[in-house]
Amino acid sequence: MSAFAQGLMTGAGGMVVLIGLLVAIPLWLRAMRLRARGLD
Repeated sequence: MSAFAQGLMTGAGGMVVLIGLLVAIPLWLRAMRLRARGLD
């Protein structure tokens, strides 16, 4: 049972990391684009 729960937790953690990256990368690119536009 503990191994099954550990597998679920690691799987959920991986999903959280993937979703976090999918959300953070476009926001980071947008921020960098706005920063570059502001420097010009």
